[in-house]
Amino acid sequence: VSRRLWQSDSQYAQAVQVGITWNCTNCDLDLYAVAMPGASPVYFGRTDTREAQYWKDYRTSPDLSQGQETIAFKVPLDLRAVKLAVNFFGGHVPAGAKGEIRIGIGDQTYALPFHISAQRGNGGKDVDAVLRSGKSSQATLLIDPLAIVPVKAARL
Repeated sequence: VSRRLWQSDSQYAQAVQVGITWNCTNCDLDLYAVAMPGASPVYFGRTDTREAQYWKDYRTSPDLSQGQETIAFKVPLDLRAVKLAVNFFGGHVPAGAKGEIRIGIGDQTYALPFHISAQRGNGGKDVDAVLRSGKSSQATLLIDPLAIVPVKAARL
């Protein structure tokens, strides 16, 4: 990660984007992000906050169009404080939903596969509880950004 992406003498990443993609055609997954404690979640139902902008809600696999649901952050981020969640919103997949989450910081991109064990979407019913508790559910997976971005790259 180049030096220009970091505020001097700090732990804040700039120009951060998070995206998800998946390949099950009969399911709808949704990305949620909270930039910092006290910030409102950004997702398909709240697409623009002071901290972030949500781009394109895919209701079927974005893999087919080589796209991804994306959240672009407008403010520098302490990756330790960011909350990311993926919800299995709709559809049915007997083996659960699988996809990939990506974090871009400037010109560097990091990725991690994920698996949501629920066989059916839950319409996002438990997302608020997952974000508040910090614990994943069967249909909503909480993902630590530092599990995706190497600690050395995150300078944390």
